[in-house]
Amino acid sequence: MADFLVDESKFLLINEEERGSFFNEGFILPDGMVIGAMLEDSENWQIYVSEDDDFHILAVKDSLAEKWFAAGFLTSSQMMAVENGGAKFFILMSPVALKLSHISGVHCKKSCRYALNLASAFQHTRMINSEVNLRDAIYTEQYSLLLPTYTQIPEIADRALYLNALRNEKQQAENLSDSEAMTGFVSLVWVKKVLREKQYAELNYENWLGIGDAAGDFLGQPSNCAQITGLLIASQHFQLFDTDTQKYLLIIDELWADALLQSSLVTHFTLTPLPIDGRKYYALPLSKKYAVETLNDRVHGLTERNTTLLARAIRTSRAQAPSADFTDALYLEEKRVVLPLSFCSEEHDDLLLLASVLREGPYALSPFMDDVNADLLEIVRH
Repeated sequence: MADFLVDESKFLLINEEERGSFFNEGFILPDGMVIGAMLEDSENWQIYVSEDDDFHILAVKDSLAEKWFAAGFLTSSQMMAVENGGAKFFILMSPVALKLSHISGVHCKKSCRYALNLASAFQHTRMINSEVNLRDAIYTEQYSLLLPTYTQIPEIADRALYLNALRNEKQQAENLSDSEAMTGFVSLVWVKKVLREKQYAELNYENWLGIGDAAGDFLGQPSNCAQITGLLIASQHFQLFDTDTQKYLLIIDELWADALLQSSLVTHFTLTPLPIDGRKYYALPLSKKYAVETLNDRVHGLTERNTTLLARAIRTSRAQAPSADFTDALYLEEKRVVLPLSFCSEEHDDLLLLASVLREGPYALSPFMDDVNADLLEIVRH
């Protein structure tokens, strides 16, 4: 990969008004989705928000989409073909709670989980193509990919792009000048070192599964049809892995699984036994459409709907674990449950916990109005 920096101010940018939108606001897609405001644009792609604020919509010219299909980044079934104004486009839908943006707009904001999500996207992308230029890529959290846009801008090494996403929160300008980062891929070993140095987290636990390991058996697919692409959460009693499918893979150790079963928190779904190095673990596949995160490191963008689900999950889980500490608990939105690591806590305040979520975000689009916050807090209060 090329090991040099670029002064991008010397490149001619196309005027947005001259380029124009691929779709006017209010355009109705074949599935009934209505296109809203445009958020980002380039010559061959544009990102919109749906009129109902539920989805981000990536629209790309057919020439770019066909390159993705040919290279194996996406399949045609994952995108919707649409014609407008005599031109053909392909549409990718992504829930607004998940990140979808040009790589220059990715900013991890001291979230270890966000940083590991991005690392997994680099690793997954490089499993598909080890050489393509990612300087102008589009990051899609839904597919754990950096989709190349094949522009002529000179190449920047993956590690420099990754470190740029870890830049100080107050530093808005891009920083691609770290000379030590200019060689090598974004490997998990390197990522752990960087996150420790930048005081994101100490990821000292040994990985229970490796990058590239087969995961199909636990995702309802043939064994060799799914791979582990990244580690997203590393804890003493559980680890969350990314895959090259639309599912995460949660691995729980026997000790925590027994405690959860005794509390009745996991009796409404199935944990599949999984032996690893002679020890017993349990596996649970989870859809990437829903939040899977610890409540002290949240990345899933808040909407009124999914925050209502979180408030209800806190309330119902509290009824089953009355003395548990939820501050660092694992939240499974798909299962509507909060799984605590500690079941015996003298002090816990669910109202304060939800208030901190509402105060800190992250929000999918924008913070809620005060009356909405009050209604959400009322769910936990009762």
